[in-house]
Amino acid sequence: MNIATDYTEPHHVMLVFEAIQAAASENELVLTERCSYYQRLKEKGKVLFCGNFWNQDRGFIILHINSATELEEIIDNDPGLKHNIVELVRAMAFTSEEVMQYRVAV
Repeated sequence: MNIATDYTEPHHVMLVFEAIQAAASENELVLTERCSYYQRLKEKGKVLFCGNFWNQDRGFIILHINSATELEEIIDNDPGLKHNIVELVRAMAFTSEEVMQYRVAV
């Protein structure tokens, strides 16, 4: 069984982002580019789920990744991060088994 910190095996990572208000309100084009970026990753099977936290300027994306290198590439190519529209406030790794346990509980 994989442990959450074992980045050599495929696992999931939840990225938590916070909007930088002044920048986000002025850059709709970058936000659109960011949505397209994650839509392409979803089509490749990399994005499992995404959404916003209720009543907050935070959002999250749950990714299925194969390595720490793949995660770094995804983060490095995020248009929102590149253009300082959002900031990454947390990355939490977890195993596929933990995802399945959550799905059964819901």
